[in-house]
Amino acid sequence: MKTETELYFLEQFINDNEGLDKLETHISGFNIFETLNIINTEIRHSNVLAWLLSPSENHSFGDLFLKIFLKKILIKYRDILPKSINFFTFEFLESTNIEVHREWNYIDILIQIDSDPKILIAIENKILSSEGNNQLLRYRETIEKYFSSYEKLQFFLTPDGKIPSEEDWIPLNYDIIYDSLKDLLEKNVSLKSDVITFIEHYTSIIKRNIMSNPEIEEICKKIYTNHKQALDLIFQYKPDLELDVKNLILEKLRENNKIIIDTESKSVIRFTTILFDKKFPKIGYDWTTSKRIVMFEIQNYYRRIDLKLFIGPGDPNKRNEYLAFFKESPQFKLANRNFGKKWHAVYQHLILEKKQYEPAVLLEEIEEAILTKLDNFLKDELTKIEQFIVKLPDVV
Repeated sequence: MKTETELYFLEQFINDNEGLDKLETHISGFNIFETLNIINTEIRHSNVLAWLLSPSENHSFGDLFLKIFLKKILIKYRDILPKSINFFTFEFLESTNIEVHREWNYIDILIQIDSDPKILIAIENKILSSEGNNQLLRYRETIEKYFSSYEKLQFFLTPDGKIPSEEDWIPLNYDIIYDSLKDLLEKNVSLKSDVITFIEHYTSIIKRNIMSNPEIEEICKKIYTNHKQALDLIFQYKPDLELDVKNLILEKLRENNKIIIDTESKSVIRFTTILFDKKFPKIGYDWTTSKRIVMFEIQNYYRRIDLKLFIGPGDPNKRNEYLAFFKESPQFKLANRNFGKKWHAVYQHLILEKKQYEPAVLLEEIEEAILTKLDNFLKDELTKIEQFIVKLPDVV
């Protein structure tokens, strides 16, 4: 009887084509990146980005994409960039002074600008993989060794703007790449037809497979609502370990009535508590729409799970005030590191090491280890943290 019921749900799902047809219109059509099966291959994305950013490549638009990209960075991060860099610094760049390197000392993309001031831009690109051990620290030290006289901009590029372990690296998400490419296509410049096609294919892949897409998400939600039983059955036979881990963690957090979920994705869950919301005003920016400035973040990066407490971007005086406050307790030993310009982790709780996560195929293999460490945090560590936080006055 159960099998007959399951077959009925699958039959209904297959026969109800309206939602699937809408989804098909968004994802159908030939795309060279899908055909070559390189959607999530970091080295291919880095190759494409280096090609786009280099004025001397054969795309025929010179330094136009580079300037669009750099100006968008300036607008987004004006408050933390060196004062010697402004809009006109990028506007008046000369192509002959720009050199783009791939895999220079293992750094994904290095942009060397020999102008006044001299600028060195490093981009470390991650799609599915996580940082290597002290990877960003080693890269920073290498850059300093060889480019000590340059103003340095170091960016950690990921699909959802993951916060890097090193505060000297600035998180970027692929939205800025997508927006820069759309601006390039809309500029009144003469681009070769094959270049236009290539860029259109690339922007399509970024939007569909790397960035969040509200329209596709809404269609998928409706399909799932109408065919929950059938899709649950399909998912049962197609395991997605990272998604299962995310759902397990979310379920556990939501059991605690003092936890407030701020944002969630497969790789990042940000949350706070009722007490935190009473103590920290919503004065942040360039992080989440809630404007929270102090939040916990669970990072379900590739084969490792970390829980951290961040001071996010916001008013510098308030950030310094909060940093000084956290330094008062030995529980927040990370607060004593060099203060990050936008994000600074003051606390870390490792939930699952890579060597535990990596061999697993099914959630059942790591579920107990995750829940044990999460329980330890919620019942013990979070209680101690809130006992310290209560010293702050309530938000007026």
